[in-house]
Amino acid sequence: MLTRQQLQEMYDSGPAVMLHYVECLLSHLADVERIIGHQQQYRIDSLAAELARLRKQLERVKHRLARKECEVYALQRRIGELQAEVERAQQVQNELGSMAAVARDSHNSGLPPSSDPPRAKAANAVRRTRSLRGKSDKKVGGQAGHRGATLHQVEFPDRLKVHAPPRCRGCWASLAQCEVVAHHRRQVFDLPMVAMEVTEHWAQTMRCERCGRRTKARFPAGVNAPVQYGERVRSVATYLHKYQLLPFARTSEAMRDLFGCRISPGTIETTRHRASARLVGVEEQIKQGIKTSEVIGADETGLRVAGKSAWVHVARTDLADALRL
Repeated sequence: MLTRQQLQEMYDSGPAVMLHYVECLLSHLADVERIIGHQQQYRIDSLAAELARLRKQLERVKHRLARKECEVYALQRRIGELQAEVERAQQVQNELGSMAAVARDSHNSGLPPSSDPPRAKAANAVRRTRSLRGKSDKKVGGQAGHRGATLHQVEFPDRLKVHAPPRCRGCWASLAQCEVVAHHRRQVFDLPMVAMEVTEHWAQTMRCERCGRRTKARFPAGVNAPVQYGERVRSVATYLHKYQLLPFARTSEAMRDLFGCRISPGTIETTRHRASARLVGVEEQIKQGIKTSEVIGADETGLRVAGKSAWVHVARTDLADALRL
């Protein structure tokens, strides 16, 4: 910044000096305005990027909130189911208490008919099986506190289809360029189309420019044959066969009808053995967890296997179950 004396000296030097000074000031002012403009634009761009990031974060929070609401709904439904089980157990207990006072014979116990007294034989000849359960005080239908499984619209659907009317219903004029004044929502929950997906793996061989040696890449773990089924196919087949209790032939049929996967019953059996071998460590962890538990529940039940009698023994805790045939 020039002093008053310096300005006076420039003025005395003539108008050309003053004009040059003014031009320098204007040029400097333009540079300052340009710098300020760049700074403002940078600030605007930064704020816009931050706003976009916050919007994405808000969408993620909304999705997490929706998942939490689904979890709360599932827990409430589970509580209702447990309450219903407690009520049924109480009813069974009451029925067992009432049955204790009934005279035992072949009709209401495991005693053979030959052990029945003459009066019981005559009564059993005309007796019909009737339930000993008393009449409930509850109303017919859904009980209080029971939540249904009605579908509800979601805020963020996976796909959106817009349907616009082509012509006016009053004068039949075209509506192609007209303003949209409202829209009505309907959502359809459906399964996606599922089909077999083939992934081809290439293991490249490359020549070193330094020594000339060729090096071949390794295939991913589990990719062992020129053609094979993937982990998802094996997992679904094992789930249908072992958990849904479908025979080998019906599991093969279900895989073909649902996914277009023509996996043979023999391959399903091989897949089952592989899955069993991979779960040996998990089974051992379950057994160790049951052994170290403070409280263990145990039971057994009979069943027929290949036309012969067999027993299934179960040991369980709140976290694990172990079955043995």
